[in-house]
Amino acid sequence: MKRSMGMALCAVLMLAGCRFSFGTDDGRQVLPAPTAGTPELQQDAADAAKEYLKLIDAHEDDEIWRRAGSGLHTTSNKRVFLSSIKFARTFSLPDKRELHGFGFTPKVDLALPEGDYVVVAYKAVSGNVVSTERVVMQREDDAWKLIGYHVNKNGQTSIK
Repeated sequence: MKRSMGMALCAVLMLAGCRFSFGTDDGRQVLPAPTAGTPELQQDAADAAKEYLKLIDAHEDDEIWRRAGSGLHTTSNKRVFLSSIKFARTFSLPDKRELHGFGFTPKVDLALPEGDYVVVAYKAVSGNVVSTERVVMQREDDAWKLIGYHVNKNGQTSIK
């Protein structure tokens, strides 16, 4: 019981840093389905996501906020977002990360304008714990800018 409450608290705190909307069955708040994008778009997004993950791993919190996109600055504030990143680090830095996929979309949140957005997902392994990391970025000034970072702890595994 205590473990599931901790995982639920993690999910709530990670979402405190950013707002993202999800569709409902009644047709309100429906966002477009993401696409895989072209190999060129994938490479560009993966390169940008790796740079943000390096900053996150190195505890370069002020630099993360400085480089973040206007979508993050609009939907959150520095203290709240960086607190959520610090909380994510309490699960320890991953020993290994594996690129898991991409989701390109013109709209990622109903509060943000249409544009170019991507979610880059990674499978992260730390000891026997596997997590999913999602780096959410917005294309701005011809560069991918961070607008969200989410960690979802998936539980114990025997993967090494």
